[in-house]
Amino acid sequence: MKTKLILKEDDNQVEEIPEEKLVELNITSFVTDLIKNKWEQVDNINGILVTTPKDNFELIDTLKSIIDDEYVHIGQLEKIIQGINPEAVALDSEDVEIK
Repeated sequence: MKTKLILKEDDNQVEEIPEEKLVELNITSFVTDLIKNKWEQVDNINGILVTTPKDNFELIDTLKSIIDDEYVHIGQLEKIIQGINPEAVALDSEDVEIK
């Protein structure tokens, strides 16, 4: 199994990490970024929704549908993280901590 040496910032020590674990960490980091982007999209759409005239039912329904889809995607992405790293803990609806 290949390994890489990683400098730990906390105590300036070098730690050997298996390449497989590095791949998992990279994927987890990428998916975590995707989740954060999805939450930003939800916030942006909510901003549009707030300013949409209340009688524009078609636009309101479309925006709400998009938000619902984003919630589904966020849940799916969180499941990916749990599959890769079962120790990952969702802190709240917008943050994920990797242990």
